[in-house]
Amino acid sequence: YKVIEKVLSKNPKHIVALNLRGEIDLAFNKVEEATSSFNKALDIQPAWWIPYRNLAAIKTRDGHVEKAIEILKSALPATKNAPSILSELALLQARSGDRAGAKESYRAVLEVQPSNLVVLNNLAMLLVDDEATEVDLEEASRLVVDLPEHKAPLLDTKAWVAFRAGDAASAETLIQKGLKSAPESPDLHYHYGLMQEAKGDQAKAIEHLKKAVELGSRGF
Repeated sequence: YKVIEKVLSKNPKHIVALNLRGEIDLAFNKVEEATSSFNKALDIQPAWWIPYRNLAAIKTRDGHVEKAIEILKSALPATKNAPSILSELALLQARSGDRAGAKESYRAVLEVQPSNLVVLNNLAMLLVDDEATEVDLEEASRLVVDLPEHKAPLLDTKAWVAFRAGDAASAETLIQKGLKSAPESPDLHYHYGLMQEAKGDQAKAIEHLKKAVELGSRGF
């Protein structure tokens, strides 16, 4: 921290130092000081996306998701629709129930980063939620075609999209492959349990759903 202050004493407009000071202050719950540093950095360089993200994170942490969304939306013109801002915005929109807004934000990222695996994954999972339409399912199926299968979370997504689209056989093959590589994944067990329930195998469904709860609780 002393090094950062020394840098700023020589150059008060050092935006990286200002942002870093804000992040350190935030880590120690000095919200007002952190907010001031982030805003100073933006006053100097309004096109830099990171301070906007940090300001939004403060609001999210305090439970003010709508205010965080406002901050991220306000950042879009200055940052020229920075993919990192759009990705964060989409996550918060989905969290707040704005499904249409989240889809629009994710798609905007894919326009400039069509191979962004995180966004492809997140959008696909959003499209196959309980409100999914046939159009949503078709889009999700297209999105996951080229997702690599060497990572369990991506396999889980491909499997769940296949299941929701009506291809139970492919879904089971994919999810079993995922469970072999990541037997401790709560998401894989959860989705496999739901698949077994749909097949009518209640015993296997309960087994995997219980496993999902057990593994998921370890993170708390």
